[in-house]
Amino acid sequence: MKALILAAGFCTRLQPLTTNFPKGLLPVGGKAIVEYVMDQIVDHPKITDIALVTNHRYSTTFSLWLQKTYPHKKIQLIDNGISQSENRLGAIGDMLFSLEKLRWDDDLLVLSSDTLVSATMQSFLTWYETHHGVVTMAYKTDDLTRISKKLGCAILDQEKLVSFVEKPEHPPSPYIGVPYYIFPKETLPMIRDYKNSGGPLDAPGSILSYFIGKVPTYAFDVGVGYYHDVGTIEIYNALVDSFHS
Repeated sequence: MKALILAAGFCTRLQPLTTNFPKGLLPVGGKAIVEYVMDQIVDHPKITDIALVTNHRYSTTFSLWLQKTYPHKKIQLIDNGISQSENRLGAIGDMLFSLEKLRWDDDLLVLSSDTLVSATMQSFLTWYETHHGVVTMAYKTDDLTRISKKLGCAILDQEKLVSFVEKPEHPPSPYIGVPYYIFPKETLPMIRDYKNSGGPLDAPGSILSYFIGKVPTYAFDVGVGYYHDVGTIEIYNALVDSFHS
């Protein structure tokens, strides 16, 4: 399995913190947000290659961070060449750009660089072994306002993902779509097909609707625990405070 970390967004809602600094490297609890997931995959026996894709504005910052934090690890850094938000490729565009560069032909684990979730990567990968299809994570919330107009919403039938809606005003389900995904290698060409079909490229969850009905699609339930999408300065500050308390 290969792992791709998406870190090419311009994080406009977190400015000025992210004007020239990537959201994934903002510190929480003594280390960068992205380190919480990177630490779980960097020496994982099932993951043979890791790459992180970012934009041109943040490329040097990520390069220095990788050299300092993971000096002896083989982590490829991909600069998508984009310097302005209005020219961004979108998360799915960045996936395709990276796959064309890397020429990977293996199951693909795709991870957001700005997500904190209590479920371990080991539990997710172990679960995938018995649910071979396109899989994601879902977190059940008691507060539907967390989803409304902000986050993706997953509609489940047991472990099957039957529908996915991006940022609905009225969430049809209490399950937040967590931006972690596994695409079996035989489905990788379908990501290109999705782009060619005219599907939106910004939110990676949008592609899940394309896969539903074409291949088996599942959602791993995070269960009791937490999920944090670091989308605004207010959320970030509250998260920092919670880790210090």
